[in-house]
Amino acid sequence: MQKQADFLESFARAMLINIFQEYPTWNAQRIASCQELSVPRDRHPLFWGSYDWYSCVLAHWALVTCASLISAQVHVEIGDAMLRSLNQGDAAAEANAWHSQHDVEFFERPYGIAWYCELEAALHRLQARTAT
Repeated sequence: MQKQADFLESFARAMLINIFQEYPTWNAQRIASCQELSVPRDRHPLFWGSYDWYSCVLAHWALVTCASLISAQVHVEIGDAMLRSLNQGDAAAEANAWHSQHDVEFFERPYGIAWYCELEAALHRLQARTAT
């Protein structure tokens, strides 16, 4: 059991670094002109880290999901990272960016949306456990 906990903790620490690492990145952006060239933070203010957008969403979900399974110290680090990463201002900017991009039909969207829904559900479960 300790080996599993150690693995989860090392996995969480790697994801904590990853969600705030902008490069390298995969630019899955359909570009109509040079004015549309942008960096990950500009395209996705909320989920700009990791290799691509949906991997960043998935990493957030994985962190929230494993938070209660690891040491208290890493649990606190995950909480701090979520507070820093998932803020209201960036969420509003992400929604605006989402609707203004030309690649709204891009293949990663359904996959990313599904993981975003899972992230929201995991955040609600974590909040409910913390409130009691």
